[in-house]
Amino acid sequence: MTQSAAIHTVLFDLGYTLTYFEGDFEKATVESYSVLGNALNRQGCHLNVAKFADRFQDLITQYYHDRDRDLVEKPVEDLIHLVLKRAGQDHVPPEKIRLAMDEMYAVTEERWMLEADAHATLQELLRRGYRLGMVTNAADAVDVGKIVDNHRLRIYFDDIIISADFGIRKPDPRIFEIALKRLGADPASAVMVGDNLSADILGAHRAGMRGIWITRRSEDPRNALLRNTIIPDGEVKSLEEIPSLLQDWNDRG
Repeated sequence: MTQSAAIHTVLFDLGYTLTYFEGDFEKATVESYSVLGNALNRQGCHLNVAKFADRFQDLITQYYHDRDRDLVEKPVEDLIHLVLKRAGQDHVPPEKIRLAMDEMYAVTEERWMLEADAHATLQELLRRGYRLGMVTNAADAVDVGKIVDNHRLRIYFDDIIISADFGIRKPDPRIFEIALKRLGADPASAVMVGDNLSADILGAHRAGMRGIWITRRSEDPRNALLRNTIIPDGEVKSLEEIPSLLQDWNDRG
């Protein structure tokens, strides 16, 4: 990687980088599984909602564990269909499952808040001539799209890459390579900004990019374990520090 190359392209993570969750995310997520069960019943199922929620939680928890290891993103619809099949109720058409999923995700979507300095930082980066993209891990692209649009973020980005659309997750370098190719960017002139040392910084390095670690919401215990082995090229506490950091890099380059 050519560290002296000027930065022209900035890729951002979404959750805990541009946005943060207000409240207890795990509790809200578990609550959403019961909402999903009730929604499926309104779409024609006959489920014991408590049993469905428990079974879905077990299945999706195992899936989350597996995807951290193999970096494969699978559609949540497939997991729902599997639980319904095991319950003998796999007659629900995909469009009705989608409607039920929308109700499930609505529980958490409204609690993803925008960082106070997000708009100003993105506007300043565009003013300075940087191209912006987003690369985010998520099991459902529709859910991410709603969060992006709720906070009027789409206008800043030339492309938004969501792992659910491609079946691979950060830190797999291929998802960064997809973003760079679609943006027409060279990895040596691109940087990834994110809160997760493994997904964002290691992933960027594997793709030949630089990485900026934003630390104000980086409490994930996995970061503490990796702090001395994955070294970011830059470290900031807030988004508003990024334009001046990039300017400093480019001036020194």
